[in-house]
Amino acid sequence: MLSKYVYGLSLGHFVVDFSQGALAALLPLLIAQHHFNYAIAATLVFAMNLVSSIIQPLFGFLSDRFHTGWIIIPALLITGLGFGTLGWDNQYYLLITSCLVCGVGIAAYHPDAAKLVNGLADVNQGHAMSVFSFGGNLGFACGPITVTLVANALGISGVGLFILVGGGVALLLAHYFPAMRRQSAQHWQQKRQRESDSPVPVKDDWRHFAILACV
Repeated sequence: MLSKYVYGLSLGHFVVDFSQGALAALLPLLIAQHHFNYAIAATLVFAMNLVSSIIQPLFGFLSDRFHTGWIIIPALLITGLGFGTLGWDNQYYLLITSCLVCGVGIAAYHPDAAKLVNGLADVNQGHAMSVFSFGGNLGFACGPITVTLVANALGISGVGLFILVGGGVALLLAHYFPAMRRQSAQHWQQKRQRESDSPVPVKDDWRHFAILACV
């Protein structure tokens, strides 16, 4: 049986990936409001996705070196702030800045959240990671239709509600984080102990990792 904390981290994954799916649905509204052409509007999606992709390995490196699990909480806040302010920005450079801020939050959340899920899963790692991935995929899928309904009902400024959503989930994970960290740390400590007791030295298999990454 999976820990309830895995579902909490999956909810956070839903929130951060929601913004990536929702941004595309906002483009027609932003085009109409600011009279952008399609190329300029598309750079907003490009900026968010580019920064989240480029910076994510850096956060993964920092996670391994400095145990930055706590970063998932500000990551949710930053993602919510970046996406929520898109409805209020009235200048192109502000829109780009909001997308970049949101991208940083997305990049910061994934490595440490996935690491925590892996630690909390114990022997059910496949199940836990599938639930975690499902949360992100569901957020990406729900983003466009949800943000369209909100914008139609409240106007484009209504996406500011996402700040409250990000903040609420951040508070939830902040409440449970000490317990999550202890449980996950115990798992990794036991794993390192088993590896140290093993007569066969454990090495990083970069060749097969590269194949998996390419796929």
